[in-house]
Amino acid sequence: MDAYFIVAIVFLLCFALYFTDTLLKSCLHLPYINLLESSGISIKPLQIKWSTRMLNRSFQRWGSAPGRLTRLWFACGVWITCALLLPSMLLLIYTIYRLLWPAAPAAGAGAAAAAAATRPAFILEPVLPGVNLPADDVPYYLVTLLVCSVCHEIGHAVAAVREHVRVFGSGLLLVLIVPAAFVDVCSESLAALPPGRRLRVLCAGVWHNVVLCAVAALVLAAAPLALAPLYFVNDGIIVYHVEPGSPLHGATGLSAGDLVTGVDDCAVTTRRDWLSCLARQAAAPPAGYCVPSDITATYDETIDHPFQREETGTMECCAASNGSSHLCFQFIADESRPDRGAPPFSCLPARAVVDAAPMRCATTAACAEEHFCLQPALENGTRLLALRRRGARAVLFLGVPAAAFRDTRVSGYRPRSALFSASLPLRLETLARYVLSFSAALAVLNAVPCRALDGQWIWEALLEAG
Repeated sequence: MDAYFIVAIVFLLCFALYFTDTLLKSCLHLPYINLLESSGISIKPLQIKWSTRMLNRSFQRWGSAPGRLTRLWFACGVWITCALLLPSMLLLIYTIYRLLWPAAPAAGAGAAAAAAATRPAFILEPVLPGVNLPADDVPYYLVTLLVCSVCHEIGHAVAAVREHVRVFGSGLLLVLIVPAAFVDVCSESLAALPPGRRLRVLCAGVWHNVVLCAVAALVLAAAPLALAPLYFVNDGIIVYHVEPGSPLHGATGLSAGDLVTGVDDCAVTTRRDWLSCLARQAAAPPAGYCVPSDITATYDETIDHPFQREETGTMECCAASNGSSHLCFQFIADESRPDRGAPPFSCLPARAVVDAAPMRCATTAACAEEHFCLQPALENGTRLLALRRRGARAVLFLGVPAAAFRDTRVSGYRPRSALFSASLPLRLETLARYVLSFSAALAVLNAVPCRALDGQWIWEALLEAG
């Protein structure tokens, strides 16, 4: 679904909700207002706010915990946050600089390289669902924002109670579809604190985000070892879903439970290898297959007059009756041995060529005697890939390598038992990566001296203390 259409629907729903709220307040004045006040809900243009005092008792209990450990905890938060102040400002300045003055392309660079060089390379970049965030990752995006903001506000609330600053309440805020948490503290009591004690409250949010980053990094590092009793790790990737409309879907394609161990001659043991092998095949020039001469003699079904397709510029030497099982292969000669008696084009079954080829080649000189280097005559960007599977024949994929990655869901964790899901570890790792990056970004942004952010009050407290 188009991202702009989704945004339009969200705006329309927000407008309808605000219009309904305004209408009910005018028609059912007292009952509706009493309902909103009792539930703690307030509706404004493009946002819904829910406030509660249910957590005040928990904040009071956590903030009143005696001992030096909690005092040391929030003191560490002040030091860590202050250490982030200058790097955060430099990072923001560098991001603005790259936005206003993008890097110039190197001399002699191609069009693609020039476009990539002139595009600003952000370090801090807004994440927009449907634009630079995959639609499948939107749930992770929303959950991560909620977790990071809740952790941030809990830090402020507990530190405020410890410094005897009153907490009026807390709640959740929904702006469009973006969730966030908030804590309502007594600003007069906070402003009356000495700078050192005030910094413990102001820095607690950034500090808790830093701790959350460390927890997420620990989860990512420990996941393979912790899940080893339940899953085989780094032993190939297991397929757990294939898109129904994909060329890889069906009886001759990949199936849930297949263990992929390689892409052509590129070994695959982890999910990162899967992406790396597909990217390598996409970037490398098309390679040929060292095919025995008897293969061409046995299977060749070349039409009498091969022709070049006008729309793609590729050669076509197969009849329409051959179907998708046959491809047109062209002979790749070598200057030292330009001809070995091979025809310039051969219509051959792709499966027979891939199964019979002992190795890949760039020219016929790389092949043994009585072998030809035959390269599929394909459009630019299209590749013939052999996806190697353990215990089964390789699956042949004809298309853009990026489509193979997009149309399949794979995991580097192979369950030891059918009771465990192959996708669960991947989902946990994806969530941990989002938490790590978003919590780090929230910590950096709140350390910047910008209006309405924690950095504004932190810098004021530091200047007052100095």
